[in-house]
Amino acid sequence: MISSDIYKWVNGLSPSAITENVLSYSVGGVPLVTYGFIGVTAILLGSVHLLESGETNKDEVRKTTNEAEEDEKKEQEKDEEAAAEEEKKTNKEEEEQEEQEEQEEQEEEKDSKGKNTNEEEEHEKALNEKDDEKKNENKIGGARKKRKSKRKKKRRKRGSKSRKLQK
Repeated sequence: MISSDIYKWVNGLSPSAITENVLSYSVGGVPLVTYGFIGVTAILLGSVHLLESGETNKDEVRKTTNEAEEDEKKEQEKDEEAAAEEEKKTNKEEEEQEEQEEQEEQEEEKDSKGKNTNEEEEHEKALNEKDDEKKNENKIGGARKKRKSKRKKKRRKRGSKSRKLQK
């Protein structure tokens, strides 16, 4: 049967009873609690030491990851430069192919027409030269033409404003 005397059980769990029992056990005249405190202290110091060395390792890892990121950026820049150069090469090749195709078409037209007079040849050469000059002007003087047109627009606006003010 269950004992109805709860007082004995509650006294067994009281803090004073626990401290008396813990302090009463001893090895070589040193209470066991002292060994427990020494163990806990050793564990705390060991964990602090491991955490500190872990932080230095993290710093080293951060340095290496930063270096790796810089290396990746450099590689990406090199890849972009190489891609740009390849695009330039392909553009040049395409332009050359287009020019060759145009020349072939012109030769075919000449062959299909039969005999061409010197005047027609000179006229075609002149047209080709004009086309080449226009291409060169667009490449070299395109920016100049844009600036000139902007200046003209500004002058027109100034002139219209001054006319409005005079009226």
